[in-house]
Amino acid sequence: MTTMLWTVFCFIFPGALSYACMDEDGQAVDWWVAYKLPKLKTLADDNVQDGHAYAYFTAKDVSYNWGLDKPGYVARPPKNGCMLSSKSIGDFESLIGRTLEPLYSNASKSQFALLYNDEFPNGTVSFTKGHTKGAVVMDDHGSGFWLIHSVPHFPPKPEDGFGYPASGRTYGQTLFCVSFAGGESPETIGKQLTVNEPFIYFKDIPAWVQLRFPSMFEAAGGKKTMSAGPASQILELFTSSGMSMTSFAKSNLFNQDLYSELVAPALRSELIAETWRHGVLRQICRQKTQFLRAGGTLCFRERIVWLWFDAILSGIEDCPVVRKNVIVAESASEALGNLHFENDSQDKTVICSDGLHEKQLECKVLNSLNVVPISEEVYGHCLAKESLFG
Repeated sequence: MTTMLWTVFCFIFPGALSYACMDEDGQAVDWWVAYKLPKLKTLADDNVQDGHAYAYFTAKDVSYNWGLDKPGYVARPPKNGCMLSSKSIGDFESLIGRTLEPLYSNASKSQFALLYNDEFPNGTVSFTKGHTKGAVVMDDHGSGFWLIHSVPHFPPKPEDGFGYPASGRTYGQTLFCVSFAGGESPETIGKQLTVNEPFIYFKDIPAWVQLRFPSMFEAAGGKKTMSAGPASQILELFTSSGMSMTSFAKSNLFNQDLYSELVAPALRSELIAETWRHGVLRQICRQKTQFLRAGGTLCFRERIVWLWFDAILSGIEDCPVVRKNVIVAESASEALGNLHFENDSQDKTVICSDGLHEKQLECKVLNSLNVVPISEEVYGHCLAKESLFG
């Protein structure tokens, strides 16, 4: 999907903060995004050939100022070109290994940890729980990180030690880590996980979690959205630096595509989403089989990261137009007068007239498509034939 971020504060983490997303130097960062390259025998790099190579981008690789769209906003060039790491993704010194280190080496009794994956490290698979993979780890101050990823059978349980599974080597994979520092963030994540219905294979829940973060406690305990609960939920999540991100969650009750029916309308943006061919971007694919599975994604606004992902796309296949709540009318006046039309998913194509064509300049064209709002008061959109506009 197209990934964008909002303007944020500059932030320097205190040296004592070990429960956070880490870079390869062992320094805490607000967030990082990593792309595990597919196994490619045609390239000379050993890590690429065996499926352990990854490229990455961290919050430190972007210079912020207060106006994202104003002159003076610059991005610091990646330190090594495309940010292809020299380390294997399974190394403890990789940014993934550095981040997950508290899970395997700290083992504090006051540490909270939650690991979930619809494909367990031991091979157990769920087709009914959420199609979601991730880890939440935090200390007793409520500071920690949320790792969202697409890798099956990962990460290993603490007693098994850190490593990268052979099952994750062939295809491309994505990993997205966000640091948080107490406040409402743990509760926000917990609320989203109760909707996502994760398949949990490891949890370590100290007593303080239930008192301070009841939603996280319930999520770790396996509580899920019941029939009376929300089919979808959109919440704002704040990182350690105060950066605002948007978290999207859907349960199996949503029964629709996550990206076209929840994310795109909320962001008011076109999206590029990857379905299951050779990798999943974020936690859930864009397939009809996923409509009945819970899942979610986390979005933020950052032009440089968007450009980074956009540059690796080899092509885009346009989605078929799905028309909902379309007014059936022979003229603009008839459409404007039709304030009470059916709310269903039937393909009700508008029969366009010259009257509608004349109104085009008065309406805002959404998402560069020929979908034109007739009125603020009309609960739907009028789909016009392209030939009339061109």
